[in-house]
Amino acid sequence: MATPRILGLKGCLSIIILLSVALAAGCGGSGSSGPSASGDTAIVSVAKAPAFPAGTVATAAPAAAGGGGGGADPFATNIDNVWITVQKIALVPDGMIAPGESRDPDSQGEQAVEDGGMDDAGFVSAAVVPPRTIDLLHLPPEALADILSEIKDIPAGKYGKIRLFYSDPKVRFHDAPDNTAVKQTANYHIDIHFVGGGMVIPVRTSATPDGGVVVHRIFIEFVLGKDGLKITVNNNKILMRPQVFATVKPVQMGISGTADNVVAGSFDIATPDRRSFHAVYGSIDWFFKTTGRFVPVSESLGVAALRDGAFVDVFGTFDSLLVLHADEVMITFPDSISGTVATGWTDNSFVLALPSDNVVFARPDRLNAYYDNNVSFAVLTDNAVVPGVQVTARGYAVPGQGIEAYWISVGP
Repeated sequence: MATPRILGLKGCLSIIILLSVALAAGCGGSGSSGPSASGDTAIVSVAKAPAFPAGTVATAAPAAAGGGGGGADPFATNIDNVWITVQKIALVPDGMIAPGESRDPDSQGEQAVEDGGMDDAGFVSAAVVPPRTIDLLHLPPEALADILSEIKDIPAGKYGKIRLFYSDPKVRFHDAPDNTAVKQTANYHIDIHFVGGGMVIPVRTSATPDGGVVVHRIFIEFVLGKDGLKITVNNNKILMRPQVFATVKPVQMGISGTADNVVAGSFDIATPDRRSFHAVYGSIDWFFKTTGRFVPVSESLGVAALRDGAFVDVFGTFDSLLVLHADEVMITFPDSISGTVATGWTDNSFVLALPSDNVVFARPDRLNAYYDNNVSFAVLTDNAVVPGVQVTARGYAVPGQGIEAYWISVGP
């Protein structure tokens, strides 16, 4: 019998599992992840990590248990690809174990086992539709990550690992004409254990997209070294040991609702499902948002435009007192009017050809409101507002007068 070998994927497999709100294509932005224009939901992606986690060192994988002869080659170099087809993903509550499993992770890597089915009680899971095939040795960069699954309605609590259920594992050897199937059991899975503390979801997420609370982002990095994903190869079988270890950063949440009690540096968020959260902010990113579109604006304009009654999407992390520390705030203005400019600027206002409530008051003033083209979305200035052009002004209604507008779009 040939000596078993361990394929140590530590140097190649540094993965981010990223739960994030998808960025709507064509919406622009300033390098921010941005929110989804079509509804916020937790999305799980697999991508190549930009760098090794700080303080970790790639080390040789241990010899295979029960290996014969001279032991294992810790860095087998004859495998080009490792494919799996991901069928489902699950968040596993801290301390939960499936039948036949050990409560504590085995640093040598557990054997693939029948896990009792795809729907273990207590798991928070979602099917991958359609299933996605990924190559663990050639993952895309984060910006091009394959989206695996959407997980909604995540209960508050502590989670000890993420489980990837997969099928059809295959490897390709150097110069081999065909792919080789990895030994199959009833249900393969990869368990990603969190070290240094589990992943904490501080508040329950909403069962429906309009509930107001979602997991926005979970950033996870694999712990490299001997705890990396390992594949045992010998004459009889090729076995993937489905257990790896990872660190996790504080979970970023997304809270949507109506702003209330707005003061300098803080405000409350009343969600559609009648919950209330207190948010604080310092120097952060600000956006204006409409259906299907959002634009980045300056910090000074964002702060000035936030008032009671605005609909907001706020992304950040909770502290131990459940105060949300915002990283991004998106403002959807409660009121808007559209019409043709009848007269040009008079100080900080102009008039639309409407029968009533037709005055547009630029805020914070004429020079510092946000202007763009309603068709090309090009950024404009106040000079674009001239008699005869069509405009849409977004902001806060002034009964009997018009609107105080922070965002003015020119064009049909």
